[in-house]
Amino acid sequence: MYVETIINGKPLQAILNTGVDTVYMPKEHADEVALSYTKEKGFVKRVNGKSLPIEGVARGALIQINQCQV
Repeated sequence: MYVETIINGKPLQAILNTGVDTVYMPKEHADEVALSYTKEKGFVKRVNGKSLPIEGVARGALIQINQCQV
C-alpha cells in the first residue's frame, strides 16, 4: 500500500510495510527531501535480484505518516 509521508517537511510517497526496521530509498529521493546521510560502504540484496551498492545510511530521521510520527 502506498501512503503519503513527510520527511524533513517534504512530501514523498512510500510503500507501507509494518514488518520492517529499515527503509531503503534511491539516492535521488533522499536528496529530494534533503535527508542527510553518512557515507558508508555496503550492499543491499533484493529478493531474486542482484546485490546493489548503498550510498550511505541515515539514522534518526523523522518520518510522518498522516498524523503519526515514526
